Amino acid sequence: MPSNADSTAHQNWADAVGLDLVARSNTHPVLEELKRQSSLVPRWLTDKESIECVRYRREPFGGSITTLVRLVNQADKFSVLGDTSEDPLLSEELAYAMSQILMLVYTNQKFKYIPMLEPSEADRRTPSIIFAALFGLSECLLQVPKMPRGLYEIRPDVSIFIHLPLQVDEYGAAVSKACSSAACASEALPNFILHWVTEYKKAGSATAPLRQVPEGLVTGLYQRRALGFVDHFVFGMVHHSKYLVEVLAATWEPIDSVDSSGLANDQACPTASGSGDPNESDKIEASTSPDSWVSSTAPGSIGPAPVNNAERLPIPDDLDPEVKKVLEKRKIVFYVVAKWNVQFTEDVLALFLFMRTVQKLGLTYRRDIETNYKSRLDALTELAKDNYEWARPPPPRAPRSSGSQQGSSKRRRMDVNVPPTIGEQHNYCNGLPYSDLSSMFSSGEGEYDDSDESDWVQGSCK
Repeated sequence: MPSNADSTAHQNWADAVGLDLVARSNTHPVLEELKRQSSLVPRWLTDKESIECVRYRREPFGGSITTLVRLVNQADKFSVLGDTSEDPLLSEELAYAMSQILMLVYTNQKFKYIPMLEPSEADRRTPSIIFAALFGLSECLLQVPKMPRGLYEIRPDVSIFIHLPLQVDEYGAAVSKACSSAACASEALPNFILHWVTEYKKAGSATAPLRQVPEGLVTGLYQRRALGFVDHFVFGMVHHSKYLVEVLAATWEPIDSVDSSGLANDQACPTASGSGDPNESDKIEASTSPDSWVSSTAPGSIGPAPVNNAERLPIPDDLDPEVKKVLEKRKIVFYVVAKWNVQFTEDVLALFLFMRTVQKLGLTYRRDIETNYKSRLDALTELAKDNYEWARPPPPRAPRSSGSQQGSSKRRRMDVNVPPTIGEQHNYCNGLPYSDLSSMFSSGEGEYDDSDESDWVQGSCK
């Protein structure tokens, strides 16, 4: 359990970056549409005699696939895709992933009944690994604004980036740094746009990962704002308590759009089915929220500091409305999208479908950024210079002694008095010189289309 000092420091940081720590359980139109799209399944999943299902009707998956077909036919959380033109790749991609979905459930159920044994780390992390065909998985440092106690960076277990070549260097080093989220190289990396972060906590309190994920979401949203996009969502997943997965989503919202209570309504938290029914057994109870999720607008609290308070030039009347959105006073809010249990086949299926839909949204964001970032940067670098001051350069890295556990730290503390060593500079990311870092992240170059998996980068910065 974190100390009161830790909780206070986290609250102070949230106020400084404009993050409202109230985890919203009400719906948002974008998230509602994502849940609708991710509820669609191919028709073959309603027929246990279909070719795609018959192949799994043997041990150890026979019972699971039969149960899944029955639940898909009975439960309201899934609907058959009527018009295949709406999602032409759904059938093929789900058929490809089904063996991994069933294996994940089988592994978790098996170890549930053998309490003296634990699943391997690889098996525990399968909820992200099975999506590698759709996403690139990267473990690297992320820069975080205004972290307390001399901390500058965090290292989520998984970071997923949209890869998009951007021409940001012409705006100067400070702008290029502010348009970056990755921090595992001395130069800025604006070509890698953070879209998803994941944290794992094997057992015990979920407080730590439920803090670290919002930190990553803040980084992604500061990067999007610097590029000129405050209506985008960034997503995160927390896998804790062995079998539970919670998915969060965060975005910038105008200060005036949130009432004095900090919540848009008093709905119950959404469940995996998205019904919000307070009587459902898988409801995310308010009591399970970590102590760091406190209302920043509670009595006696001053609330998060509004972002965009700096003195600025007058706003031209003919300014692009999308640029005006960025100039508004905003704060970051995050939503609890759903909570799933990876012991149940229908929950893992729902998680897979949701992550797949989030990827499609990311491709939409990529097109939006590619089309509009230049014109927005042209205006914002003049009208909102304070948006590009959040990414301060880290002090020199301290030399790493043998046997040091610094590399495994989730947050890296910087020593301003010790200069870096040449060997550490060269070997910090898998022994690659900084000039080779982009090739480590992605093998694709040139033009990009929506089916190109290189848009979701894969790498590891240890």
